[in-house]
Amino acid sequence: MSKVELKIVGIFAGQGIQEVGMGLKLYRKSPLARSLYDTADVELGYKISEISFYGPKALLDKTIHTQPAILVFNHVNYELARTKRGFCVPPFFAGISSGEYNALLAAHAFSFEGSLKIIKARAEELQNACEINPGGLRAVIDTTQDIVDELHGLGLKTALINSPDQIVFGGRTDEIIKAEAYLREKNIRFVDPGVSGAFHTYLMEPAIDEFTKALDTVEIRDIETPVIANTTARPITKAWEIREELINQLTQPVLWQDSITYLAEQGIHGTSEAGKKRIATNLVKRIIVGGVIATVVTAAGIEVAVHWLRHTDRA
Repeated sequence: MSKVELKIVGIFAGQGIQEVGMGLKLYRKSPLARSLYDTADVELGYKISEISFYGPKALLDKTIHTQPAILVFNHVNYELARTKRGFCVPPFFAGISSGEYNALLAAHAFSFEGSLKIIKARAEELQNACEINPGGLRAVIDTTQDIVDELHGLGLKTALINSPDQIVFGGRTDEIIKAEAYLREKNIRFVDPGVSGAFHTYLMEPAIDEFTKALDTVEIRDIETPVIANTTARPITKAWEIREELINQLTQPVLWQDSITYLAEQGIHGTSEAGKKRIATNLVKRIIVGGVIATVVTAAGIEVAVHWLRHTDRA
């Protein structure tokens, strides 16, 4: 049987993967990891390394710290994973929510320093928007159209379409309370993602102006490796498309299910996510039924989860 050229997409998760201690082992044993964390500390103007390594959790879970911490952690994992013998540049990158910034960084849409400047501004402006429009997100399991209609009727908006059986809704605090009462009454499973606001909904509109100004101070480049945009589930490569996507993503839903479906339609064999938490990978597993997850540990000691979309093609 002829050898198949495997097409593996690099994917990145956003908020939800943070935990106190993230990156500490890598920092202690890898000069590259130390260099990246030291650069981040300087560029951000505070020690994101110490918050990531030692917490406390309440500090790490603040949006202004969570998003930079995840961006750095994802980038360190990806850069170390690239040291694996035989590493090939993926045909696409994709990331969920703030993970999209890692996808764009991996594709060289901006420098590491530029990405830190952007993510810092994003986190700060989203936190400000959360204070202006208090609210939250709830991930609803086994969602049907009737449930979607009912939650929309209560004022909630669709924020992320993660998989066929999971949609995340966002709304104001009072709307979230009403929605939870409805979900409990109907015995519908839901999860609080533990974020500070109704991200990817209209409630984040106060963040747009200042974030756009910050975006304009960073060089954004055309890229060769396409990134699947959260808001369209289609590839983007031009600098103007990237800029538009990052602005739109603040207030528009993340179409993760459609993104993975699109990749599968392009003949992709699998997805790869560096790091031990597999939020993005596990969602892929729920979208592409019948796939197989394998774990690879690179020469740098980085655990990489590979989800095979077409495991029969690996021979």
